Amino acid sequence: MSTLVSPNTFIDGQSTLVEHQIFKSLAEIFKESQHTYAGHRRNIALLKKIQSKAKSQGLEDVFNFMCCKITTKILPLKKSHIGGDRVVKLIAGFIASWERHVIKMNAETQNDINEESSAFSIFLNKFMRYTLRGIESKDRNVRYRVTQLIAVIMDNISEIDEDLFDILSWAVFKRVYDKDPNVRIQAIFSVTKFQQDDAQGDENLIDEEELQQEEREKEQEEQETGTTYADSTNATKILVKLMRNDSSPEVRRACMLNLVQTEQTLPYILERVRDSNAINRRLVYSRILRNMTNVFQVIEKSVLDKLIDWGLNDREKTVRNACIKLVTIHWLNFVNGDLVDLLTKMDVMKSEVAAKIIEKLFETRSEVIEKIKFPKEIWGCFTPEVAFLLKCLFNYCHAKKLDSIIDENYLDTVEFV
Repeated sequence: MSTLVSPNTFIDGQSTLVEHQIFKSLAEIFKESQHTYAGHRRNIALLKKIQSKAKSQGLEDVFNFMCCKITTKILPLKKSHIGGDRVVKLIAGFIASWERHVIKMNAETQNDINEESSAFSIFLNKFMRYTLRGIESKDRNVRYRVTQLIAVIMDNISEIDEDLFDILSWAVFKRVYDKDPNVRIQAIFSVTKFQQDDAQGDENLIDEEELQQEEREKEQEEQETGTTYADSTNATKILVKLMRNDSSPEVRRACMLNLVQTEQTLPYILERVRDSNAINRRLVYSRILRNMTNVFQVIEKSVLDKLIDWGLNDREKTVRNACIKLVTIHWLNFVNGDLVDLLTKMDVMKSEVAAKIIEKLFETRSEVIEKIKFPKEIWGCFTPEVAFLLKCLFNYCHAKKLDSIIDENYLDTVEFV
């Protein structure tokens, strides 16, 4: 692997001896971090030690500038270059560690204004502003690395300065329309941080005509003024728009998996079950629906029926298997193995796929059949769910010639009389 930054890297002819020593120490750390993630914790501690020493000697600005300067060395690297990813993780880890230290000090001193907090704020402000210079670069690799840095850093810090927030939001909101899909994906990771974890402000998200009209007016105003508005509603609408219309399946996937689920956004997320990309369709079952603990309360029974029907009849085997696994394992475990409860939640009287679900359940989990027992007392007080289960079990056992199961659970005709 080629070395991106080394102690022999030339900065400029104006550097003093002390500045060169700081640069050499930083370069050693960055060089080591390119080869493995294993030493990141130690390297982060060393970076903090160098920063503290530079600050004590009145060279805080030198440390900040050198960090910015070294970081620019990784910006031209392609997405496939793992060394660039490792350096990005190191920088994000250092910033996150420093912020945690600041928060701890603030709690101990009961004072948010102190030297450590100011030093962190100055570093973060300078580093982000310096890095953002490359976000409009003609080199797509530079744009990718800059947006990657922003996304990873925003994922690791709790708060930033208001002015810096405005600059970052303007930059990342613009990059979601970058011509390179990889840049758009990293920008999306940042945009998701502007969402609010509630439904406030999203009332008009479902109104298609109003949404399109607002988008046209907003785009026209942004083109005239050069300003992109950053708020939770705008972020959500942008993510929904990209998830539905972007040509890259990876971009649509990033939006789908990072969009906050609300009453307004959930229908758009579930739309991906008809996505042209098989991976996106599979993830609706293996990730979105699987992680919903209140799926039977949030999604209408008719909609749930369609989702399962589409999944069971998908042209891709991986999607079909994900749908089958969702129902036969995760949902059945959710109701503690109670088939009658599962059929109740699926509204068996109106469901068009309940029979298919039970059939797939018997096929994939044969041990369930052996556990089903119908005592004689149940034949006198049928419920729709029990009657349906009796019918499905009999049809399956008859087709598979499981006569012993039928004899064990079903009464003879004479007993009915």
